[in-house]
Amino acid sequence: MSIKSQLGENDSLISRVGESLRGGITFGLSSSLIQVLNFLLIPLYTRNLSMADFGSLGILEFTKAMAIAIFTIGIGSALFRFYYHYDDALSRGQVIASSLVIALTSTLALSLSAWLFVGDFLSKHLFGLQIHSTLINVNLTSAALSILNLIPFSIYRAEKKFVQYAGINLTFAFTQSLLIIYLLSFHNQGISAIVYGQLVGTALTTITLFYNARKQISNRFSWSDVKKLLRYGAPLTAVDASGIILSSGGLYFIQQQHFEPKEVAIFNLAIKFSLIYSILVLRPFQMIWPPMLFSVEKKPFAKAFYERTLTYITFLSSSLLFAISLFSSEIIALIAPPEYGDAKYIGLTLMISTFLFVIQNVFNVGILLSKRTEIFSGIFFIQALVCILLWMLLIPNLGLFGAGIAPVIAYFFGGCLSYLAGRKFIVLSYDWKKIAAILFFLAIFSLLGLLSPSLPLAASIIYRLTLFVSFILAPFVLGVWYPDEIVAIRRKVSSLVGAP
Repeated sequence: MSIKSQLGENDSLISRVGESLRGGITFGLSSSLIQVLNFLLIPLYTRNLSMADFGSLGILEFTKAMAIAIFTIGIGSALFRFYYHYDDALSRGQVIASSLVIALTSTLALSLSAWLFVGDFLSKHLFGLQIHSTLINVNLTSAALSILNLIPFSIYRAEKKFVQYAGINLTFAFTQSLLIIYLLSFHNQGISAIVYGQLVGTALTTITLFYNARKQISNRFSWSDVKKLLRYGAPLTAVDASGIILSSGGLYFIQQQHFEPKEVAIFNLAIKFSLIYSILVLRPFQMIWPPMLFSVEKKPFAKAFYERTLTYITFLSSSLLFAISLFSSEIIALIAPPEYGDAKYIGLTLMISTFLFVIQNVFNVGILLSKRTEIFSGIFFIQALVCILLWMLLIPNLGLFGAGIAPVIAYFFGGCLSYLAGRKFIVLSYDWKKIAAILFFLAIFSLLGLLSPSLPLAASIIYRLTLFVSFILAPFVLGVWYPDEIVAIRRKVSSLVGAP
């Protein structure tokens, strides 16, 4: 290959990486707006709910997330995968209509089962009658509508309509938050304010999303497409459910071990604290990675793109993890009273598990390209099982720290399995030296952050900001990046500052 053509290929690669980052930031963060606003409501929750109620809220949210994971049947991922099989609008509309049939069936099944018998069962056996069955039913109805939202949501992802989706999410996330604030602050409705506020916000989002996406939905569906979508998506149910278990399942095991309500509440706050990292890293990456993964599949630079993605996401996610850790004490103090202070260390531990999950997503390239979702699901099921076993072993002896460290071990184990399985379909040569250098910098600078001297507030902030900037610059100063990467970064910085 000539030097000119090689440079052109590198430019295409860097350009596509840049597009991934822009799309990830715009679309991923916009799709997380409800989570962002929910996070901003935490100070209201921790100061207006008792610790027992705040812990119960966490179990309620875990139940909702599990219901969505189980009844979704992987339809969002399946629609997204088969959308690119067709180039014409008619065929794509038919695939969308077929996925809508599945989503409608799941929505009705979840709603009916909730109101007929599931709510009463969960109220008695999961919550010990602390939460009335009506609230559980309303919570699961909101979950059912969220499943329906996956269809227009996937359409926006496929067509990369970042701004439109962001506008809709922002409008109704804000409306939902105002309703919750009103009911909780002025009417003292407790958990009910949160559950009903989420239902209203989800319903308004559903109506608006489907209205705007109506032209992309065909008036006919295909049973053949339904079968293909289910064949691809159903195995992903284990992936979604396992992910929920790994992120929030510790709450259930802490409760079942008969810990004090205070400790359940602290672990719930730790989960919500770790949500910062999920919003900034995991959610954007999960939103943009599948479209970029499949859209470059046939490009000449596809293999290099997959290889470099691991390096870039390691650096970006490490940077944000380090930044959050530097100011973790201040963040916890802002969102909760002093009695929740122990949530800081558990939350940072949970962020490490999220970091490992991001890396695992990159390792799954070969599995996803080969459409072997059953392998993908099997790995997630195994690591969830490992995590459950670790919770049973560690929580009785280590308490909340055991609940936090179990997902870290499970994600590391699952990441190793994903790496080995992925190599059976595509062998990628990751730049392990760069990745090791980045992780080494993270360890060294994190240690310097922990050993920071006792300083006045202003001096302490300056010290920590200096550490963060030094961490960002270290790979550049020590020659970690390739020349074409440095050139691309300089171009981007120049365009941002308006330099010629």
